[in-house]
Amino acid sequence: MIGYSEETVAKSHQVSEELKNIAISLSEISLMSHQISEAASEQLTAGEDSAIRIVNISETAENTASVSHSSHATSAQIQLLTMNLEKEVQKFAI
Repeated sequence: MIGYSEETVAKSHQVSEELKNIAISLSEISLMSHQISEAASEQLTAGEDSAIRIVNISETAENTASVSHSSHATSAQIQLLTMNLEKEVQKFAI
């Protein structure tokens, strides 16, 4: 009977140690899950920042194209005015 009691106590200690190990493992898993969650959140934020920058680059490119087109049209008008002015000046040539 004493041997049985000692065996039961030993098994109880062994089970207790295993439960402690399980608790430690669960704590580590919880910490890792938290770290993964934080990393995913940071990646989401970085992705959103990248998307905003891409939109800004696209808008800047559109504005640049518009200004370039407007500049080209203005240049054509100046060229036409210059040609007309030259014709008018030639009328006064001696």
